[in-house]
Amino acid sequence: MGSKRKRKILGGKTYSAMLMLIRVGYDMAFHFPAPTAMVLMLSLHPSRASTIRKPERLEVQPDVAVSEFIDAFGNRCSRVFAPAGRVVLHNDAIVADQRHSWVDNSTLLTRATMSRALAASDTALTTTFGVNHLASFTIWTDEVSEKVLRQPRSSPQDSVIYC
Repeated sequence: MGSKRKRKILGGKTYSAMLMLIRVGYDMAFHFPAPTAMVLMLSLHPSRASTIRKPERLEVQPDVAVSEFIDAFGNRCSRVFAPAGRVVLHNDAIVADQRHSWVDNSTLLTRATMSRALAASDTALTTTFGVNHLASFTIWTDEVSEKVLRQPRSSPQDSVIYC
């Protein structure tokens, strides 16, 4: 991947950091007995903007309007009015970050920050203003090769080239 490697000593241990590409995303499916308003904090945090290599795009099935706003903590939030029935949310992006490997070959991967607040309880991924059932929730964070950046955007069902 044309990665640069840095070596440092931290806490008496030597580690190296190497640039890597990470595919991050999720699929969430809800069932709503009636139309319901939702507020979502499911986008990458704006502080990650310089590391995004393939932009994210929130997809909602069935197709409904999505409006975005920035909250008091700088988080990108979305508003959706979900119809009754099954609603699926999908998002996918590729970010560049550093993988940290310690001298004993243990590896610490990075985090893809989605929201910030005073406490974890202040950062609900989804807030719904009505009855709902979370039918499924799948998250992925996979290392990918640079070949993925040259491919056209795929649908959620398409395969991805992994390293």
